[in-house]
Amino acid sequence: MDNGIDLNELPGARGRAQAGNAGLVKPRDVLHARAHRPEIRQIPHLPEAWNRPPRARSFVRKTVEYFGPALQFLLVLTGVVAAVATILAGGYFIAEAVVNAAASLVEWILSGVQSLARFAVELVVGLVVGAIQFVVDAIVWVVASIVGG
Repeated sequence: MDNGIDLNELPGARGRAQAGNAGLVKPRDVLHARAHRPEIRQIPHLPEAWNRPPRARSFVRKTVEYFGPALQFLLVLTGVVAAVATILAGGYFIAEAVVNAAASLVEWILSGVQSLARFAVELVVGLVVGAIQFVVDAIVWVVASIVGG
């Protein structure tokens, strides 16, 4: 029967022709090796199908497998958020203490400067008043000496 198919154009025939065996039937050793390899003869996935758990149990198992990492992630995220909040709160309290200490230091320095300024003003005023009083007393003594002499 001629159906228009050239047997030498088929992939297997071309492969056999390149390997040096141009016959239409594969060599016996290839068939023999394939028939005696157990991984080719067994029905694929049949043992796994026998040991497969019921759908409800596998659904629960898959759900737990997905929720486990999600809960771990939420736990880690909660820990990180708590740590950041603690650090920020501690930083706020430390900054507040530093600002209060700086304000107290500035207040102490300003009160010391104010005390020194008050002392300096009182000293200058005292010296000026004393100098004026000395000059007035000198003028009075000179006038009293002239009048008495």
